[in-house]
Amino acid sequence: MRIFLFVIKFFLIGAFFIVGHYNLALSEEGNLKEFGTLYAGWLDSLANNVFSVSSYVVKVEWLPEVGESVFDLNSEKIGSGR
Repeated sequence: MRIFLFVIKFFLIGAFFIVGHYNLALSEEGNLKEFGTLYAGWLDSLANNVFSVSSYVVKVEWLPEVGESVFDLNSEKIGSGR
C-alpha cells in the first residue's frame, strides 16, 4: 500500500510541477489539453529514462569472473592505495 501511495504522490507532484512551470489554469479548456500533452510527454520521458537505467543495470557484470573471489578483489583495491 505504501508503494502505491508513493507512486500516486510522485505522479501528482509531477503534475503540479508541470502546472506551476507553465502557469496553466486548468479550468480553461485550451490549457487542459496543453497539460495533457505536456504530462504525456513527461510520462514518456520518464518511461524512457527508467528503461535506460534498467537496461544499463542489466548489462553490468555484477559477478566476479570464474575463479576470482570477492575477497581477492577487495584486497587488491586496498593494497593498491599504498
